[in-house]
Amino acid sequence: MIKIAHRGISAQAPENTRAAFELMLPLGVNWLETDIDMTSDGHLVLIHDSKVDRTSNGNGTVNHNSLMGLQKLDFGQWFEPSFTGERIVTLDWLIDFINEHHINVNFELKTNVRGEQQNFYLMRLHQAIHRINRENQIIVSSFDVKLLKKFHDLMPKITIGLLLAEPISDNTVAPARSVPPTSILMLMASLKQPSNCY
Repeated sequence: MIKIAHRGISAQAPENTRAAFELMLPLGVNWLETDIDMTSDGHLVLIHDSKVDRTSNGNGTVNHNSLMGLQKLDFGQWFEPSFTGERIVTLDWLIDFINEHHINVNFELKTNVRGEQQNFYLMRLHQAIHRINRENQIIVSSFDVKLLKKFHDLMPKITIGLLLAEPISDNTVAPARSVPPTSILMLMASLKQPSNCY
């Protein structure tokens, strides 16, 4: 059974933080899933929501905040006082972490940027993925069919997966055919965290 740390060990530490990722090491978990968005000044950061309100002591959208501004926020206290002081994690930090510890990764493309900003987002991701050790396995997934297709056109050798929020139907099969995912990843809206994920 493959064990995947969903946003890190997010049952025991605030999601997508260094603490959540570092908890993987003593547990021997060698796959992680995380979400990638972009700041207003073009830095890739790990956060699930488009806004920082739920997982920090701040407010506002990720895309409208600079990295420096986001780094001033506390991303740990909401989970438990002992995690006070956790900061937003950059993709650069995570790549150093997974390279050092030989961890495989599922990057979920999760951003509201469009147009040229979206192209820049994909270009920055392209550059970052080239830094990952060849031995590490990589999957890039998204609910956004068009975004996933643009990524596949940019990096066709990377395994991709289309995320679905509902059971497969004719309505979901049609857009799925526009991208050639190696595997279609199902995520049911009614499901909570799967039992084989931390």
